[in-house]
Amino acid sequence: MFWGWKDNKFIFMGGALLRVKARKGVAFYYLLGICIFRSKKSLFAVQNRVDSNRSFDTTSFDKELEAYAPQVKICKKKANPNRVAYLITELYDWGGHTKCVVNSVDVLRDKFEQAIFVSHISRTDRFAPQAIQELSKKCMVFGDDLNLCCYVKKVTKLFNQIVDFNPKVLFVWMHPSDCLLDVLLGMLKRYTNIKILYCPHASHFPNLGISYADAVLEALPVTAYITQNLRKCDKTIFLSMMGKSIEESPVYNRDEVLAKRKELGIKDGYLCTMSGAMSYKFFEGKSSSYFEMIRDLLEKYENLQHVILSHFSEDEMGVIESIFGGSKARSRLSIYPFSKDYELIFKCADVFIDSFPISSALTMIDLMRLRVPYVVKINDENAMWSFHEYQKADFSYMFAKVDDLMCGVETLLFSKEEREKVVNMNYLYYQETYDKNTVKKRMEILLDNVDDLKPFFTGRISDNYKFKDMRYENN
Repeated sequence: MFWGWKDNKFIFMGGALLRVKARKGVAFYYLLGICIFRSKKSLFAVQNRVDSNRSFDTTSFDKELEAYAPQVKICKKKANPNRVAYLITELYDWGGHTKCVVNSVDVLRDKFEQAIFVSHISRTDRFAPQAIQELSKKCMVFGDDLNLCCYVKKVTKLFNQIVDFNPKVLFVWMHPSDCLLDVLLGMLKRYTNIKILYCPHASHFPNLGISYADAVLEALPVTAYITQNLRKCDKTIFLSMMGKSIEESPVYNRDEVLAKRKELGIKDGYLCTMSGAMSYKFFEGKSSSYFEMIRDLLEKYENLQHVILSHFSEDEMGVIESIFGGSKARSRLSIYPFSKDYELIFKCADVFIDSFPISSALTMIDLMRLRVPYVVKINDENAMWSFHEYQKADFSYMFAKVDDLMCGVETLLFSKEEREKVVNMNYLYYQETYDKNTVKKRMEILLDNVDDLKPFFTGRISDNYKFKDMRYENN
């Protein structure tokens, strides 16, 4: 780049000529390192306050950001009933919400023309090359790199692209603190008749733009409760997460699994437990009950190895090493990065262990389909971090106490009969609840009736959840 804005810097001949930084709600503008201007009213300042916001009710931010919307001239027109679109901040080849978007595009393409609008296209191209390649074969993909500097032109361009496509429904999969897409949603609400179906994939964070939604699609009673009571929006509709169809699910033979186990360093005759999640889901500050339990398991059974898929920071690795200390069991803990071959890797587990204190919802749904036995951790102190409601109500292997969870792991490890019972039950529940074809039928009914969504609203969810030690305010 010879010159132009990149992130919060104006680049000229490879160097940062102008830089903008935000601190405590104030934007500071630096020319060649010297502060020349500061403002409390810039988008940088608003973004700074959004990033530090601890309230789930973001309505005030939605209203404040309306003032930053570019002025456009447009007459509302009837939306095209045969078109559906998706508004997304960015995608990742390993991201849970990416799977949802890919699956949704796939099941709706025989009935609707579809388009995807991405506001961070360079990062998406970098982190989701596989997903973008797959999506481009099935729908139109529009993308740009929106940034807070000189945003008016690009926000207007993205708005016009959506208006030109004229979908009857816009599924929103935005980053929870994306101020520019919040501005765009406000424009779409004001100037068009497009129905906005909000998908709060980061359900344990405050989400901008909820107030613009015609409906908020929820997968669980607890997330519907949060939207109704903490986000202050009653327009909640239950729609199950969508997984692959059974027909699409890969089937691996014994030799493939054994070869991958060997690649992972699992010794012949050894048992393998496994976990996989974003690193923050395993820690409580500077401690980790999860890794303490893994250490205890490995020390108790010398023929057991534990594999974990994640990416840990230097500080997080420090916590792990301090927990294991001088334990010989540390040599049987293997840490690997996320992989595109995650399904085959999951099949290498004798028992998969949920992350905690924050659960891994979509991972457990994948395990149902793949017929891998697992145990689920219930966080009965903070329902925000517990996703056990994704399970069949009578699933026997979900536990609130760590000691009980460990006993559940042991039962499954040493009982082939129990493992078979669990995987068969979960496999059937997956077909009835999360299979692509099952969810497709529910989506089509919803889209066919999008002009009158009230009959689909969940009604008030009763208050029976605890939210202790939330990272955000319980309003």
